[in-house]
Amino acid sequence: MANEQSKRMGVVIHKAWTDEAFRKRLLSDTMNVLKETGVKVREGVTVKVVENTGTVSHLVIPAKPSPEFALSRVAGQIALQCPNCCPFSGDAEQPCDCDVCECE
Repeated sequence: MANEQSKRMGVVIHKAWTDEAFRKRLLSDTMNVLKETGVKVREGVTVKVVENTGTVSHLVIPAKPSPEFALSRVAGQIALQCPNCCPFSGDAEQPCDCDVCECE
């Protein structure tokens, strides 16, 4: 599921790069555009789209993980690990379908 979401987001970003009207609408009416393109957003969550330019970059501070997630240093990067599917949870065989962690 996470891979499918990533693919959909890739399509949205590519279209924003190649279709000016779509880009403007994505910036101004994000939630409807995401819904129309098949990107699933959890109920109660609002997505805000910002755009990097040649002179402006955005640093996004991720939400602090809830207690059921553990931070682990993996390949030099910090990755969220879901207790339902990660090696450190005791059940590494279960496939990840949580849309939160990076442990596919």
